[in-house]
Amino acid sequence: MLTYRNAPMSPRNSKPFIFRIFIRVFSALLLYNLYSALMLYIYNILDDTPNSHTTTDIHPIDELIRLTPHKQHSLHLLLNYVKNYNSSDGHTHGESITTGDDTICSRFGFEYNGRTTRRRIFFGALIADDSWHTILTHAIEAHGLYHSVAFIESNSTTSDDASQSRKLRFTNESIEFKALTSGIFGETTRVTVDNYIDHPERRKDFLPDWDDGVEEMQRELIVERWKQQGMTQDDIGIVGDTDEFFSRDMMLAATSCDVPSLRPGQNCHYPKILGRSLVFEISPECVTEERRWHHPDMISGQCVDLIGNETLHKPGKRHWNGHGPRMKGYGNTPDEYNMMPNITQYPLWKGEDIRTLAGGDQTKGDEPQSAFHLHNFFLSTQTLRNKYSTYSHASAKLRNKPLGQIDTDLEFAINCVTERIESKSQEYYSVTGGYEAIQGHGPILFDHLKEYRTARQQELKKMILEDEELFGRYHRLK
Repeated sequence: MLTYRNAPMSPRNSKPFIFRIFIRVFSALLLYNLYSALMLYIYNILDDTPNSHTTTDIHPIDELIRLTPHKQHSLHLLLNYVKNYNSSDGHTHGESITTGDDTICSRFGFEYNGRTTRRRIFFGALIADDSWHTILTHAIEAHGLYHSVAFIESNSTTSDDASQSRKLRFTNESIEFKALTSGIFGETTRVTVDNYIDHPERRKDFLPDWDDGVEEMQRELIVERWKQQGMTQDDIGIVGDTDEFFSRDMMLAATSCDVPSLRPGQNCHYPKILGRSLVFEISPECVTEERRWHHPDMISGQCVDLIGNETLHKPGKRHWNGHGPRMKGYGNTPDEYNMMPNITQYPLWKGEDIRTLAGGDQTKGDEPQSAFHLHNFFLSTQTLRNKYSTYSHASAKLRNKPLGQIDTDLEFAINCVTERIESKSQEYYSVTGGYEAIQGHGPILFDHLKEYRTARQQELKKMILEDEELFGRYHRLK
């Protein structure tokens, strides 16, 4: 008897039919998975990005090298350089001073008065999407000189709600954290990463101006970590961004010379030493002419909150239940203490105070710069766009604009990297001749690794041109 395909199935043959359907579906899924696995295998062979599977038996820097795409040649050069790096001068924090530092002191406007032991330096910064270009260049400059490095990472950007939260990058088990704490800042330098976990539902109760508040609260943790690491009043605190750091010579001078702002008996009114920072925009070869940034900020432990004498330096009132910025009349500017009459010993400085409040001067002397700012040294234009759309004066509209239209610093950088004619309307202009033409000393890495500078410049040009194909080109001539 013939059975038509569309005829109703009898109870007797319904089970074999269902079984056959199951076999067919299973076979199709199996073939699809085999096909997907084959395509992924072929893709991994053709792609220049190594497999992201991590191993536990190799050094974290070697693991970063393995995970870095081959096309990022400059980062490979940098990682290999730092892997076995030892500072050429051999100086370390807290060491005995066996010879006079008269020359290095005078370069920055100081004198040497016979100090026999170096002051210790405690550095603190926020950390997020900072690239290894920035982190490692900083680490090489400061190698062995920091007693402690306190990084603070948040799960929030500076948005005003939960829509722009971020995933923590430097978790304890991550290769990023292991590399950061692997000794790149020096074998005896203590490096920590603490987290500020944001709670959006509680912001309105104590942080009305959240754009500033998220960073205010993070930087308070820096000083808490310094205290845990044993900071004393004779030590030096430096607060900056990760891409800002004093030159090695300036740090050596601060630890050994007679620096007025670091002498005993500070009243903490104008306690800071400001960086006179040479600014590199996106590349070591793109140096801004006649521009000096005023961070990072250095301060004596005598004037640091939780470290200095709180009985002598009475606290002023603050916003946000005592955690935020100083209130008007309580030192919100160096000349506004009218709510604390007859004051002669001024309040101690929290982490955000050290970063943002006026209250100090840049170094003097013959050295053209005492610090460096590696601005926008990101790995990709995608990361760069994310920065401008989620941090500072964030706007989601910036994601799709031509890169040079997003910010004047980026306009400068693009003209420099692509060697286009600079606009007469630019805020800053590049040093003719690039890195080799700068006055004074540059970062140690840039001095020692010319091949890195060249590779970074070439990669950036390719990256920018590809970005312009997607988002358009912005080039002003007037």
